Amino acid sequence: LRDIPNPKHIKTLLISDTQITTIPSRILARFKNLEALLLCGNKKLVSLPEDLFKHLKKLRQIDLGDNGLT
Repeated sequence: LRDIPNPKHIKTLLISDTQITTIPSRILARFKNLEALLLCGNKKLVSLPEDLFKHLKKLRQIDLGDNGLT
């Protein structure tokens, strides 16, 4: 996610079926126009930072199914 050169144009971010354990809120803060965040199938993802959605003002859809959060 850090290597995406211009994330402000991305509207949908699919991060599913990976081995991620956390998502730093400072990284997602760069995705100003994100409308959909799909985090399904991440079995090792067990918590999210409290301020994860603070900068995602346009976020309308989030999928947290089938992971360590639910």
